[in-house]
Order: sequence, then C-alpha cells, then structure tokens
Amino acid sequence: MGSYTDVALIHEEVAVAPAFGSSLLVPNVQEIVMCDPLHVPERYLIKNQEDMPNGADNTCKLSSEIPTIDFSLLSRGHKEE
Repeated sequence: MGSYTDVALIHEEVAVAPAFGSSLLVPNVQEIVMCDPLHVPERYLIKNQEDMPNGADNTCKLSSEIPTIDFSLLSRGHKEE
C-alpha cells in the first residue's frame, strides 16, 4: 500500500517532466464521424480561395490533363489506334 509521501513523489515527478513542445488538441477523425457523420467541423471548411493551402488549387488542373485510354479500341486490333 502506498503512503501519502509516495503519492507526493509520483506527483512531483510528473510535474517536472520535460515538455518537448505543444500541439493543438484536435478530435480524432473516427470520433468526429461517430458523433455526426454528416457534420464537417468549421475548422475544416475552406470558405475563401485565399484560405486554401499552397498548391491545392493545381489539383483540378492536373487531373484534367491525365490521358484517357479507351481499351475497347485496343482490343479491336486497329493498328492506327
């Protein structure tokens, strides 16, 4: 059985533990979905173009440049295509 002094020593050790930095406390994605799967927290909504991260606006431009291959044309055996 621990005594009062043992508890005080443990508490003191925790209090003097080194801090390596701080981080924002944000909920886990799974927790957000479990609470209300149709609600997106305000902090994750982008309202203005200026709020978008750098490079995020290029994704739509890049996806439209990806070529599409019609495999049905290849299976017909036309050498021109």
